[in-house]
Amino acid sequence: MQCALAILFAVGGVGCGGGGSVVSSDADLTKIAQHSTVFIDASGLVFLPDGTNHQNWFGSGFFISDSGYVVTNNHVVTGAGELQVTVDGVAKPYSAKVVGVAECADLAVIKLTSGSGFPALSWSPSPPSISQAVAAAGFPGDIFDLAGGAPTFTLTLGTISAAPLVDPTQWSYVETVVHDAKTTGGNSGGPLLDRSTGLVVGINYAGYNEGELLRDLAITNTAAAPIITELMSGKNIKSIGATIELATSTATDGSTVPAGVFIEAVQAGGKASQIGIQPGDLIVMLGNVPLVLTDQETQATANDKYTLAKYCSILESNDPNAGAVIAIEITRGAQVCTGEINGKALTCVASGTGTGTGGGGGGGGGGGGGGGGGQTTTVNGTLTDTDYKDDGGYYYDEYVVTATAAGTAEVTMSSTDGDAYLVVFDSNDNLVTEDDNSGGGTNAKVTFTVTQGATYYVEATESTIATATYTLTFSSNLGSIQQD
Repeated sequence: MQCALAILFAVGGVGCGGGGSVVSSDADLTKIAQHSTVFIDASGLVFLPDGTNHQNWFGSGFFISDSGYVVTNNHVVTGAGELQVTVDGVAKPYSAKVVGVAECADLAVIKLTSGSGFPALSWSPSPPSISQAVAAAGFPGDIFDLAGGAPTFTLTLGTISAAPLVDPTQWSYVETVVHDAKTTGGNSGGPLLDRSTGLVVGINYAGYNEGELLRDLAITNTAAAPIITELMSGKNIKSIGATIELATSTATDGSTVPAGVFIEAVQAGGKASQIGIQPGDLIVMLGNVPLVLTDQETQATANDKYTLAKYCSILESNDPNAGAVIAIEITRGAQVCTGEINGKALTCVASGTGTGTGGGGGGGGGGGGGGGGGQTTTVNGTLTDTDYKDDGGYYYDEYVVTATAAGTAEVTMSSTDGDAYLVVFDSNDNLVTEDDNSGGGTNAKVTFTVTQGATYYVEATESTIATATYTLTFSSNLGSIQQD
């Protein structure tokens, strides 16, 4: 996927200014595009299915009104606690706020918090067509790196390869068009322009390899324009307030099968964050409809689960932005959590016999990755003679956790048949803290300062080289808890 991350990547009514007449040269087109295309620098918390996470990322966008409304992708801005927008010819970046998002269409509108008279682009009145000459504008990551971290505008030329089609992917369910105007990570959210008029015919958002060909994808102007109009009014569309991506796993026969919908980022104050959903969670059921394969699938229903088609169809039938209460089930490492969008906060149960506590709504501070308003997570475990042993021969279980918000974190370990002991290391294997009896009696408690997005390793052990059962409780800013 060409996310914005640096490691990656009847129409009308909205838009004025640049484009709309015959563009006499590519030099003129470059001026129009460069004045209206913006660089978006985001800070917050984003997780990727490969286990990595990021606190800073960037993408592109373009002005759609002279009052400072900017069109971009949902995955460029959701999860950000801070948005800085660089405008051509202006030295200091503008701050911006999210106005509305549409996660299934991967579209978003943000608005600069100050300024006016910006050079806006306009929508083309015609849909994209085969062989149409186009240009992709934006700020690609490879040039950003070559320029030493400075946003560098590029314009690449190409043609549209196929007629628009609704081709569900692992990132969206929206009408798209394929073109060969080269884009890469960082181009996400930038405009695809008609080369002869400078009008917007698409919004770049993704790309994929097809054999020897790299296919670049843009959301069509005909699909995007009416959605953008609604988003500008402050509405969210078919959205729980998250950046999403289909996740897959490998079946016992070696085939690739859908594993659910992965939460990469959470919108601060959005519906997902209100019930305690965190970046790194995996939605396996929505509206009581499994998002993984079952024994009762038809070919059609199975196919829908290999893309976001099933997930987005459920949101069409149960509109969360109209107040529909939607049952949801997620997996979070070794836990299963259930709750309701617009309803009950998540309650988590560890695999086996563990239980968790569902916190109140309203988390997601900062970059949208908060832990759900005081929610703690409880995991039960057992130390056995088949567990890890340290150099002293003590049995221990190791848990990998990620800080979803900066500040003070806490882990407690209680045991009725052992002398609990906790040890915490950072991702560089440096000792952070350890404790024996601060939890009262023979229970252990550690309190330590964490950095948002950082990974920590918690060792649950016992001070007398014995086997024992235990309970761990993690504070609300520790998420994606997995036993190693």
